[in-house]
Amino acid sequence: QLYQSLVDSTVGGAIADRVDLRPWIIRCECVLAAIAATLAVLALTGVIAAWQVYVLGFVQGITIALAMPARHTLVFSIVGRDDLPNAVALSSALGTSARIVGPALGGLVVAAAGAGVAFAVNAVSYVIVICAILAMRLTARPPRTTPPPPVLAGVGEALPLVRASCDLIGFGSTFNVVDRSVALRESARVLKPRGWLLCLWNHRRLDDPLQARIEALIREHVPGYDYGA
Repeated sequence: QLYQSLVDSTVGGAIADRVDLRPWIIRCECVLAAIAATLAVLALTGVIAAWQVYVLGFVQGITIALAMPARHTLVFSIVGRDDLPNAVALSSALGTSARIVGPALGGLVVAAAGAGVAFAVNAVSYVIVICAILAMRLTARPPRTTPPPPVLAGVGEALPLVRASCDLIGFGSTFNVVDRSVALRESARVLKPRGWLLCLWNHRRLDDPLQARIEALIREHVPGYDYGA
């Protein structure tokens, strides 16, 4: 599933720019519901096998990767530009909470009723999500002034950048959760010789070796530097 998320999300982003978001997301949710229902039937009937789990997991990974960019775009269509920062923060908090609470509840269901029932409950949960999406009032997208390029051309725009081609690279708070060594190596590859690297953190943590080293470099080269100024 991780492989699909890395590869197919570029295709999902290109598709999200070209389709009506609500029908596209509902189709993806229906596929995910069908996968969960299939797992439930296989588990409850006792005929489930490892290869079936691998195949369904592969299809699930592709579906999630194709749907994720559209889900993120849907947030903007719901709240608009003014409330977008608060909506993104709330969506992130809810997603984190779900990743913590969901497996715990799933474990309780598995322990009490078995894996088949847990898969069945998961399938029903997609029905609730689909109903919620249908009930949403979305802001219409602004009309395009030019026709969109083909999907493959849009995917090409998301492929790795050319070496030494960027003047500035900026990292938001997601820099706290990505593999920093990989991110910094890729930044060094695509930045021009005197390019700028911008890193943003939610809070100051000098016990973080990277933040401490960056602040030490700033103090060395910027006389009179004051944190927060």
